[in-house]
Amino acid sequence: MAIGVLDADEPVVILARAYAKEETYEEVLTMARYYAIETRKESGVLYYNFYQDVDDKLTMYFHGVYGNMSVLQRHRLSWHHRLWGELEESGALTDVSTVFLRQACPELCLQTQTS
Repeated sequence: MAIGVLDADEPVVILARAYAKEETYEEVLTMARYYAIETRKESGVLYYNFYQDVDDKLTMYFHGVYGNMSVLQRHRLSWHHRLWGELEESGALTDVSTVFLRQACPELCLQTQTS
């Protein structure tokens, strides 16, 4: 997955969406919780959470803020990221999409996190 050019110390924001299959919903939900807990423990991760669509529990959204590209690259080598990839490859998730963003106003993000 190609990522545009960011400054070395610029935070990386990730928004992702995935659809769980009805028959794998419980497995995906359990893994999403584990993934969020483990990701939050990683050094340099500023924020991480996942959400479910209010109208469709099978649709999940993920939001992460990583301190810089090195933090994101280290995260992608983590055990729980590999497990998530295996879950995706197994077909338990469909139509996974991810966008990479830069913070337009980082000082506001930091205020929100500490307020």
